[in-house]
Amino acid sequence: MAVIGAEIGDLNGLNTSLKRQSGVVDTLLSERTTQVQ
Repeated sequence: MAVIGAEIGDLNGLNTSLKRQSGVVDTLLSERTTQVQ
């Protein structure tokens, strides 16, 4: 059970880092489109 809990924690961490990365990408894209306009 402890191992499963650790794996779920790792998945949550991955989701958080992925969301953070996609947020950075969104910010870069919005900055770029603003410059283009």
